[in-house]
Amino acid sequence: MRTRICGYVVSAWLVLQVASVIAPSLGLPAWTLRALLGILLLGFSVALFAGWRLDVRAAKATKLPVNFHLMVWPTITLFLLGGVILV
Repeated sequence: MRTRICGYVVSAWLVLQVASVIAPSLGLPAWTLRALLGILLLGFSVALFAGWRLDVRAAKATKLPVNFHLMVWPTITLFLLGGVILV
């Protein structure tokens, strides 16, 4: 899961960097980068949830610690809430 999440974070950073360079030259409004960041945060929560589900399926043979669920759901909720607020 870590490699997928790190890949998403690096890709999102790259998209934001390219958009911050291209947006002024295209004459896009100032809110465009904020909306793009919100969309990327929403996508990150989806990627986090999908990675978590894939890890749960892969780890069915071993029992996950109880604290694992307490860490994942608040993180997903915070990124969803942040994305919704920014959009």
